Amino acid sequence: MMTPVTVTQIVQDFDLRTKTPNWLGNGGIKAEDFKGFLDDHLLPAQRKDCRFYNHCQAFLDSEGKNGENAVFNFCHSIHESDWGRSYIAHRKLNFRGYGAVDNNPVGGAYAFKAVDDSILAISAKIKRNYLMEGGKYSVPFTEKEFDHQLRTNKAWASSPENLARWREKRLRCKEVKPFTLECLNERYASHANWDTSIAQLMKQFVEYVIGRRGHGK
Repeated sequence: MMTPVTVTQIVQDFDLRTKTPNWLGNGGIKAEDFKGFLDDHLLPAQRKDCRFYNHCQAFLDSEGKNGENAVFNFCHSIHESDWGRSYIAHRKLNFRGYGAVDNNPVGGAYAFKAVDDSILAISAKIKRNYLMEGGKYSVPFTEKEFDHQLRTNKAWASSPENLARWREKRLRCKEVKPFTLECLNERYASHANWDTSIAQLMKQFVEYVIGRRGHGK
């Protein structure tokens, strides 16, 4: 049975490898749920500009093939690509900012020739590098890297509250739940609230699906 979730629960507790039927129940979700969510948030002209609007099944196919949660993949794509409408989304069919480093986002972003291939390929890379035991970037920051963060973010590091929260997060990522949004935030994104922004989209999507089920859709 589907139940509402909080943003904090999604950020700190939700394993990004969770299969949607195990999370949302009732047989999981369908491509129509993704497309309906886009319909609810985009005007008709904007839907035409969304490069993955007609490719929602690929998010579910990717979950089956790669083992990365489809709702996370979908909401991460929305967040990074401005609902599939960004320059990189159109120019390179890259919806998750993979390779788009801060100092050269367009040049660094991986390019793909087909939408479905992009959705599956980036998911496979994120699963292999970030969401697996022994993945290249699956281990939280070392103390050396933590010290570097302090030196390069002095304003943030001057707050005892920030430091305390960061150390608590590192402990959760290292010893409790390493494959969550807050842990991925350490390695994948440079923005401190990246995990919360995606979690808010995931929460909205869950609530949307619960509403659809309540109306027999």
